[in-house]
This record gives sequence, C-alpha cells and structure tokens, in this order.
Amino acid sequence: MNTNQRATHCSASEYGLQKTIRFQTSRFACNKTHQLFTVHEYCNKITVILGQVFFMKVFIILKVFLQTMLIWFLSQSVQALQSDDHFKSENLLVQYTEKNPQIRSSGHNTTIKIYRDGRVLVSMPESMKKSGYYHAQLVQNEFDTLLKLLTNEIILTFDASTIQKLLNEERWLSRTSQDVLISVSDKAEVTFVCYPNRYWSTQLVEGDGDAVKRITWSGLRWDAERYSHIEPIRLLSEIQQLMLSILDRDDLQSVGY
Repeated sequence: MNTNQRATHCSASEYGLQKTIRFQTSRFACNKTHQLFTVHEYCNKITVILGQVFFMKVFIILKVFLQTMLIWFLSQSVQALQSDDHFKSENLLVQYTEKNPQIRSSGHNTTIKIYRDGRVLVSMPESMKKSGYYHAQLVQNEFDTLLKLLTNEIILTFDASTIQKLLNEERWLSRTSQDVLISVSDKAEVTFVCYPNRYWSTQLVEGDGDAVKRITWSGLRWDAERYSHIEPIRLLSEIQQLMLSILDRDDLQSVGY
C-alpha cells in the first residue's frame, strides 16, 4: 500500500470514528432529553395530584365549617325559641322520643315536645327528608284528644314489666296454637315523658306539679299490630300515632325562619 492509499485509508477510518462518536453523542443526548422530559412529566403529574389533594382538603374543611355554622345557627334559633316563656322546660307537658337502637347518636332521634298551651317543638334527624327543627300550634280539639289519651287511667298506671309478662303469655299461646305471626318490622325504641299534673288543677298522679310519668317501649308498632286487643298497648299506639302525625302537618314552621 503506497503513501496515498494509506492516507486515504486513515482519513476514512477517522471519518468513520468521528461519525460513530457523533452518533453515540446524539443518541446519548436524545436519551438525556427523553429522561428530562419524563421527569418533567412526572413532576407535572405530581403537581396536579397535590393540587387536587389540596383543593379536596380545602373543600372538606369548608364543608365542615359550613355544617358547623349551620348547626350553631339552628341551635341558637332553638335556644332563642326555648327562651320564650311558652317553651320553657317547666311548661313542657309531654315529650315523645323515637330512636333506632342501631344508631347511638342522639342527633339521630326524632323528638316531639308539646307544651301546656298546645305549642309544639319538633326535631327531625338528618335521615329524614324534613330534617331540622320546627314549631307549630295544636288546635284545641287536637290538644284535647291528646290530653284525653294521656290522662287515661290505663296510661297513668302503665307498668311496662306487667305488660311484657302479659305479652309473653300471649306469645306462648300463639306458639302452642301454631298461630301464624304476621307483623311489620319495628325495632325502634320510643319513650313517652308526661307531666300530667302540670295542666290540671286536680292531682292525677302522686307527687307535685313536676311529677313525671315515663314509658319506654321497643317495637311498639309490632306489638300494636299483633296485640291490638290489649288495651294498654292499643292506647300507647294511639298516642304514638297522634304524636307522629304532627310531623306531616302543613303548618310546621322551620325554626330560624
């Protein structure tokens, strides 16, 4: 190989080496660029996720704040209403409370209070369509009907343990006679608290004007359907129906409005 051929061969080799180096450098740069783009993309995704988490937390905090303010506003309205002489605790005549044993929170109870002048204060839980606080006024014939039931001697002398024994005997007879049980599902616990001496001048129960008659019963709807022939259960169910009918009144006014 002469000198010119060797020179040409060296130049070709150098050119090929330079081309290879440029290609490797270009590929390395592309890889770097791709890596940088991927990192940038990940950073954008993380930024979006963090932004969503931040706004979600802000939304939750705002929601809790608004709910707290609403509860505070309603409680203030109820307290203002109860500060009225007509709604003072010493003027309370009867209170009905219904609660589901599966829900422990008192805020999930339905409460109906009726005062000596026929005014009504109602609290309905969030689970109900018309949740919130309401007040109304019973007309005289509604009030008299309720008072007549509340002052019935059977209700005033109602003894839960005695009635339960009677029901147990009835259930035993039903089993032995192979009677078919047909009833509605009812696990609710209801409590009636009555102050009979507060309305009448005559003493209806032993004690002073604050003497209280308290009746607590579970599954009243069930027992009223099955044992309607037992007078104490029938009367107690009638009182329950009268109290609950208040929830469907058209003249219920929301507290705070």
